Amino acid sequence: MHTKRSKSIISNLQKVNTLLAQDTNKKNIIVSLGCSMTEEGYFLHHDHAGDMPDHFRGGWKMWPEVFKDLLEEKDNHKYELVNLGQSGCSMDYCFDNLIEVWPKLKKRIKFVLWGGTEFSRFDHLVEDYGMVPSSRADINYVNLSSRPGDTNNRVIKTSEQFKKYGSLEYADYINQSWGYKTKCIKRMNDIFRKITFTEDICKLNNSEFLYYPLLQMFVGKSYYITGGTIEPGIKKQIEWLNELTYINDISKNKERHKHYVNFKSGILGVTWNTWHNDLQLRRTSTIPLITRQRTEWPNTDGHPTEHGQVDIANKIWSWYVKYN
Repeated sequence: MHTKRSKSIISNLQKVNTLLAQDTNKKNIIVSLGCSMTEEGYFLHHDHAGDMPDHFRGGWKMWPEVFKDLLEEKDNHKYELVNLGQSGCSMDYCFDNLIEVWPKLKKRIKFVLWGGTEFSRFDHLVEDYGMVPSSRADINYVNLSSRPGDTNNRVIKTSEQFKKYGSLEYADYINQSWGYKTKCIKRMNDIFRKITFTEDICKLNNSEFLYYPLLQMFVGKSYYITGGTIEPGIKKQIEWLNELTYINDISKNKERHKHYVNFKSGILGVTWNTWHNDLQLRRTSTIPLITRQRTEWPNTDGHPTEHGQVDIANKIWSWYVKYN
């Protein structure tokens, strides 16, 4: 069967089969989920970075591997990482990847690490493609493969691609929906149902679970370009987050806070800054944490640099150590 999975996903699924062949019941596997900010071997596309030199575009350790190194040092024990992150993927795709490997690996899974991405992304129902309606107006995207030489392009972003797979009107309708509170809350409930289910199965399996939102739930420059409204701001998203039963249940149970990195609950309700939002509050960093902070090569890209990847890992690690 032809698949549009990236080389990274394919190689990590092959690794699962190798791990299954090992005669051991040790809980020594870390499964990581996420988008391009998580994907193993991710390189910035030329569409993002132009002719930026390769050593600025990628090739460094991603945050799940940095976390693994920290855990190995602490436990004096070797762990295996199965990184199921993929560029442009949806939260649904992250969950589906976990459910695919869970029956095979669950006895050996020590950690599930999930780097949250945009909630507006979704998968085509009958084609093996991911849809990114928030960026559909950007016709400059042609090849969104995450590595040099990787022709597997699973992500649909351009108008031409949307038309080819019969989804242009649907994508535009979704873009026009994010201005409505009830529609955003419906999507938020859909996603947090999957996140908290992952927490539950990890607890039942005696596995650790850590979720860290790296990007805002709703973000994209083309909502209004395609006839919709501009995305709801951070304050609105936090306000609506406080109306979710899933979030209120986490807030009331302090024991559950340990699973949700940067989750804060107080008298005025829940606040939950993403990694990207936190960058706006930290203006004193002397090293570039995201690509557009590289002064030697001007650009507008927001992907983490090698320093940013270490920063994400350290944030997650500090949260884990805080509760253990």
